[in-house]
Amino acid sequence: MQKGCFLLLVIWLATLVGAPAQVVESFDYTDGTLLAGAGAAGDGWAGPWLKTPNSPDIQVVSGGIASTGVPWATGSNRLTVSHVAGNANKRYFRKLSGSWPDAPGAVYYLSFFIDNSWPAGTGDNRVSYVMLVDSATLGDGGPGGQLAQFGRIFNSPFLGVGRGGTVLASTAPADTGHWCVVALYMSGDAANEDIFFFVDPDPYSPLDTATADIKWSGIALNAGFDALGIKVEGTNPLDSWIDEIRLDTTYAGVVPTTWTAIVGPAREPFNTYAIGQELSGLGGNSGGWGDSWLAESGSSLMTVADSGLVNEALLKATSGDKARFDFTAPGSPNLRIARPLNAPFTDDVSTYYLSFHTQSVVTDVNNTVTFLMLVDTATYAGTGPGGQLVQIGKPLNTPFLGVGVGAPSNFSLTTASADEAHLVVLKIKTSGNADPDTIDMFVDPDLTAEPSTPDATRIFGTNLNNGFNAIGVKVEGISPGIVSFYEDIYVGLDYASVIPGDYSDVQSGVTAFAFDQFDFGPGTELAGSGTAEDGWAGPWEALTDPDSSRILAPGLLNETLLVRTDGPSALLVAPGTNNRIRRLLTAPIDTSAGGFWFSTHMAIGGSIAGNVGTLNFIDTTLSGPQFQQIVVGKRFGVAEIFAGGFGSGGDQVTGESFDLATGRWIVGHLVRNNGTWELDLWVDPDPGLEPQEADAQIQNKVYTTGNIHGVMLKAEGTAGVQFLVDDLYLGATFVDVVPTDLVPIPPAPDGAVETFNDYAGGDSLIGQQGGSGWAAPWTLVAGANQVVRDTSLTSFFILQQTSGQSVYFENLARVVRPLAGTYGDIGRSFWLSWMFDTDNGGPNVAHLVLADTATYGPSGPGGQLVQVGKLFGASELGMVAAAGGSVTGVSTDTTHWLVMEIVTDGSSANDSLFLWV
Repeated sequence: MQKGCFLLLVIWLATLVGAPAQVVESFDYTDGTLLAGAGAAGDGWAGPWLKTPNSPDIQVVSGGIASTGVPWATGSNRLTVSHVAGNANKRYFRKLSGSWPDAPGAVYYLSFFIDNSWPAGTGDNRVSYVMLVDSATLGDGGPGGQLAQFGRIFNSPFLGVGRGGTVLASTAPADTGHWCVVALYMSGDAANEDIFFFVDPDPYSPLDTATADIKWSGIALNAGFDALGIKVEGTNPLDSWIDEIRLDTTYAGVVPTTWTAIVGPAREPFNTYAIGQELSGLGGNSGGWGDSWLAESGSSLMTVADSGLVNEALLKATSGDKARFDFTAPGSPNLRIARPLNAPFTDDVSTYYLSFHTQSVVTDVNNTVTFLMLVDTATYAGTGPGGQLVQIGKPLNTPFLGVGVGAPSNFSLTTASADEAHLVVLKIKTSGNADPDTIDMFVDPDLTAEPSTPDATRIFGTNLNNGFNAIGVKVEGISPGIVSFYEDIYVGLDYASVIPGDYSDVQSGVTAFAFDQFDFGPGTELAGSGTAEDGWAGPWEALTDPDSSRILAPGLLNETLLVRTDGPSALLVAPGTNNRIRRLLTAPIDTSAGGFWFSTHMAIGGSIAGNVGTLNFIDTTLSGPQFQQIVVGKRFGVAEIFAGGFGSGGDQVTGESFDLATGRWIVGHLVRNNGTWELDLWVDPDPGLEPQEADAQIQNKVYTTGNIHGVMLKAEGTAGVQFLVDDLYLGATFVDVVPTDLVPIPPAPDGAVETFNDYAGGDSLIGQQGGSGWAAPWTLVAGANQVVRDTSLTSFFILQQTSGQSVYFENLARVVRPLAGTYGDIGRSFWLSWMFDTDNGGPNVAHLVLADTATYGPSGPGGQLVQVGKLFGASELGMVAAAGGSVTGVSTDTTHWLVMEIVTDGSSANDSLFLWV
């Protein structure tokens, strides 16, 4: 027992005696102090700084060194060395209190700040090193005593490591401030040591040798080292600054304790937290951040979720996990959180950059927002607008991302939808005074170079006069209906610093050799849209003037297949003259191709007399109309779907037609046979099953066409035809040309009829369930019961009278009856008509309401999507909806027949209502 205690005591004493003491040099001497002779024994040092016999004097000056990569700055003073070409070498060293040996298993850490400057065009024969030194052999010249060197290396503008003529460079430029850390893994024998060199590592996370900027096993330190040294020399001029040299046996021991937080890069990848954790409280003061995430409201609904986001536009996936914000449950509180930055980003004429990935699942577009924000934590709270300096994301009443603050009208919007994964980059240009600051917004930009043209720009008045000190997220709204994800939030001082470097590549879901989904900004002209990508040689080119082609937000509805293209789509309107636009392929489809498939969705609207709307495959080597070799689409003057062209023997019809309301999916297969192309054409085949030739509406139509150089869309002839196109695909197989973004839709509802003739006069309306097309009986929501009466309504304007009963509202009330089927915003048009009369023009309303039964209540505006009838306090017919109202100028003092067309566009944009009286 005593022997065991004795052995334990011996081991403990040996460890204590053998451990080198921490060494710190902060250069906190009086401004102007010469380095030689500065310092004294203690704190791990054997004595003061010494210089080799012929080294010129160097001195300490006021001011520290800043590294934006950490981001921190040293305090008080620093060492400055000004080297002029031709001057003597400057070599200094300070002996340690004891030798640091090559002990088995020992790990030593060295850290220092360094910054350099040199005249442009003066060569790279210059060095500035912090060194491990053998004090007995260090001299004015030669390599003696210089065991390992770290800093600005010979013949390179970068920081690196080396000894003598052997140097390794990092990618960190030496002409800006950096915090450098060296980890020395000692072998304990004659083998070389393993040295890891880090530039601006996270000071508060353990070092990972796999992430070192340089890994070097080029030297053996068998005798250890007994001093630290500084060397500045070369045939070219150099100014160098060094500060906060620390040496210890732990990484924490070489992290400065007196440095000052400064503005610098901050990164939040969300990949170091446990899945399912609440975000609030995570993070800490590391990686450019001043503290953890702190929730202001809704903490339990802001969590860490697994996997990253897949950006189809960039074909990249983020590497880590993500933050999830769930604002969907009834009664959900505002979701607000922020994370302070290491230091305030001030309005000092600087340009800052911010980037993040985001994607949302939006079920209520008009009533929800999702923003990543520049925040002032002093006034940021769980409610109210305080502290929200700049908001980036989806505002109310739109599905698109933008930049602004406050009301939706204050936002500059992009064409990027919030329901898709996007990389958003902000360029924040501060004015330095009370003048407005400018923010440029880029969506899915080039990852290698800063783009010149932003997707949106917003000028902010006084918002950023005091800068911003945190990044916040806010997901909330008038009513719940959104789940948002955020990933890879980066803040930096240049564009490259906010572009993640750890993406993984993803494959496009499209396998066609050429395709166009018309994903351009709604309202833009088709001409000029697109680039040399996706199998195309360049953008769409207008062949005629004027050119009516433009992009619409909604996709095309296909009632046969019960699908809708995801949109946007392209629209061409025949102006009464030729209207043609083409896009050339990267390489022609030549006659040796063997065959290919193509598909597109088309729809026809407007007047169809005397005009065409077609997709043409063109041969640019031919002149006149002959270049239109293969033509499919709407036949001249009729709605029939046909195939023709100047490379064929005449038109051939499919027996199918456009119905002027919905799209048709046209699929073709061209096969090369005996020197000609042979076409099979199908209309609305099953997208999940390759169609058989026997089922083609057109079979083996022969074309003498040669090579195909591109496609052309045309809508021309008598003015009025509207030709819509979406999802144009060319591929080697049928699977290649099946659109990847088709959205299933429910069958069209059967409609509903309520004549009130199924009820007897005097019956209560409530509980009645006559007519057809309804899901439930009439229900009283508020007010008095209403009565069916044996009275018809007569319109003298159309000279028509209803038959049987009507319902009479004698008292204030709200009633509702749910419809059967889906009357959704999926691109369909619905019609509604009713007879209406009222006798009271006072402060009241009499409205037929298009209602959402989930929120239609006894009071308030909830659930009242559209209201049509007598306006409040007036005797005039009108219409009221969320986007505004309209009056007809028609008096309510007699009976009218009202007819409404409800045109949904299948997108999150506003729909159209038309009312006839």
